[in-house]
Amino acid sequence: AGAEAEHGIQLAADAAAGKRGDQRADVAHRKLLVRIWIRLAETLREGVRGEAAATAQALSAGRVLMGLGLGWMREEFDAVGERFERRAARMEEMITVMKKLWSGRPVEHAGEWYRFRPLQMSPGLDTPLPLVFGGASEPAIRRAARLGDGWYGPPEDLAGAVASRRRMLAELDKAGRDPA
Repeated sequence: AGAEAEHGIQLAADAAAGKRGDQRADVAHRKLLVRIWIRLAETLREGVRGEAAATAQALSAGRVLMGLGLGWMREEFDAVGERFERRAARMEEMITVMKKLWSGRPVEHAGEWYRFRPLQMSPGLDTPLPLVFGGASEPAIRRAARLGDGWYGPPEDLAGAVASRRRMLAELDKAGRDPA
């Protein structure tokens, strides 16, 4: 069972049917999965986003998945003053920055969008935060295969889902990554 909250945060508890009272609460506590979806990666700053995700990961004992998608509507990017055509490159740099920050060590960065002198986010992540990508375009599948720990494809019929899975497996192979 799951309930979606505002601001793209979803909590899903996998409590076994038939359990009562404290037993059910114990199962829910141990099985809680937190999904944080960042639909438009460009609408929040990397430090705030990275620290919020790291805090959720620490508080949930490593049960956070961070979902990332580029967005497709040009008007949404115009509204926040970002260049629609460069959204993929910016997202990739944002991921690099967040991974640096999650190390817990002093880091610096000088890229196209993000620049900062040595700083440290403390504590760092003890448990890696899986990045799960969305999208069905060829570039989205390549990006998920290259950078992600998971991928959510579009709603499709069985034949489409099988074809999308084949595309993803081929891209994972090209990226030298094991799908397991």
